[in-house]
Amino acid sequence: YTKGYKWVDNDGKLAGPAHVLLNLAVGGPWAGRFGIQDKLFPQQFTIDYVRVCQLTDAANGSRTCGGSAVTPDPIKFAYTTGSAGHDVQRPTIHDAVIDTPSARAGSFIGFKQRIDASVSTDDKHALYVYLVNAKRESVGWQRVELPTPTTKWGGRTVEVDTRLQLPEWVEPGSYGVYVAIGSPEEWDAEGKNSLRTLNLRYAPGAKHRKRIGQPTRWKVGELQIVR
Repeated sequence: YTKGYKWVDNDGKLAGPAHVLLNLAVGGPWAGRFGIQDKLFPQQFTIDYVRVCQLTDAANGSRTCGGSAVTPDPIKFAYTTGSAGHDVQRPTIHDAVIDTPSARAGSFIGFKQRIDASVSTDDKHALYVYLVNAKRESVGWQRVELPTPTTKWGGRTVEVDTRLQLPEWVEPGSYGVYVAIGSPEEWDAEGKNSLRTLNLRYAPGAKHRKRIGQPTRWKVGELQIVR
């Protein structure tokens, strides 16, 4: 595939040298935290060859790489993302609307979330809502079924309107409300410790632009817990 990309620093200046990394990783969200899953082994990672090419705008530039006839014509295998420099589109999340700025532990709050879905998924995923303290620790979470399954997203706008119950044991204070869209790992039926999550992006006008990992969660609001 081909992809338009500018290798620059945050200030727009040309970035330094880069490298190609070929990696057979043992990890991901699981990362051996609960031991090694022996049934997944042995594994192997075989590579026929690696070829690096220099892009040229010259009229006499060749579509083959290094004079090789085995390199396919990139035009035949390219994907189009709508505008140069952008990768495959991801679902866009907007700030959530919580019906109250503060609530008591154990009470219910109204939660509305808008998601501009881009593409459908092979698997059906759910929305997970997390309450995160100042130490970036999840103190509570809830699984929410999406009104439109992710297998049928295909460019739709999905509106989530539900009620969430706050944990009874949460201490008073300020908490961030984070979301993730995904499915539990096989070894974790509740999605409590690890989640196969979709990569999301914030809407241009989103107020809360923070992200934390394991699983990857995206901040959409804030809530004050009171006595």
